[in-house]
Amino acid sequence: MQERHARFIEGVKDEPLGISSAPEPTRDVTEITLYTQDHPGLFARFAGACAVLGMNIVDAKIFTTRDGMALDMLWVQDPDGGAVQEERRIRRLEDTIRKVLAGEILPPDAIEQRSRRQRRADAFSVAPQVFIDNDASDAYTVIEVNGLDRPGLLRVQVRALLHAAAGRELRLMFPLVSSVAEFTAARALVDKELARLKKFGKECPAHLEIGTMLEVPSLAWQLDTLLPLVDFVSIGSNDLLQFLFASDRGNPRVATRYDFLSPAVLSFLRHIVVKCREYGTPLTLCGEMSGKPLEAMARAGLGLRRISMSPAAIGPVKMMVRSLDVSKLETFMDGLYGLPDRSVREQLASFAEAHGVAV
Repeated sequence: MQERHARFIEGVKDEPLGISSAPEPTRDVTEITLYTQDHPGLFARFAGACAVLGMNIVDAKIFTTRDGMALDMLWVQDPDGGAVQEERRIRRLEDTIRKVLAGEILPPDAIEQRSRRQRRADAFSVAPQVFIDNDASDAYTVIEVNGLDRPGLLRVQVRALLHAAAGRELRLMFPLVSSVAEFTAARALVDKELARLKKFGKECPAHLEIGTMLEVPSLAWQLDTLLPLVDFVSIGSNDLLQFLFASDRGNPRVATRYDFLSPAVLSFLRHIVVKCREYGTPLTLCGEMSGKPLEAMARAGLGLRRISMSPAAIGPVKMMVRSLDVSKLETFMDGLYGLPDRSVREQLASFAEAHGVAV
């Protein structure tokens, strides 16, 4: 970043005002950099120009050089919480900044005019709701927050979790991650909040682990890059399978299109298990495929050793596990992954019957 800013300053040092915009889509922000002669009220006008267009400021840095020049940076999001990427919108933003700094636009007047144009979302009230569920998983507390999206919402949630876990152990898991870049952006946000706690002398969690839910298939093909960065992985089987088969599990007309025990699913999960074992990354699985003895038996044959299920399923699955020779099952399943069959349910059921496995 410092090198980029140095090149920017070198390119505009002979101009009265230099403005540079750099979209960062993976962080959902656009960095706006301003270089000009410093004077009182400069930063306030800079921020006011962003407010005129309804931009949300999520971060800022201010520097003044020894020769009295200001290097100010704002990281902004559009009103929908995304980065400003289109060239047309970037030009409009930069043009507005120039006009505000030149006194051609007065932010209070422009903002008042803009506020008169009521957005549809403002026509009704949506009260935020928070649900805490300790029964959904035997390993985690599930916290669900419903409400209108807004910039900084995730950061506020992370800040609250870090405060609540002061001096205690905390495990954070990010869901629906589709790329490594998304995870690194989320982890950077946590690191920023940890730095904030230390800066203000607040107690941090005694032990912090950060992992990801694997439920988007694209992430499975980035495991060599992802696994060195995470402390654990949890497979979200319900969403993973509907995305893998492009089939809505909530639609009864297509919900039975796929089988948990198809060679495609087993091979896909086996790939994840092998990679996590290679990197020594703890792996768990949750979802419907864990709660039935035959499906749970197949997961054991894949190499999964930690699965979550509803309390009612524990007894039957425990009985299955106590009657199972896993090494024999693993050898048997080596011959199933490459089959063209829609499902290998019958083959697994026959194995269980032949070896006295209680399914």
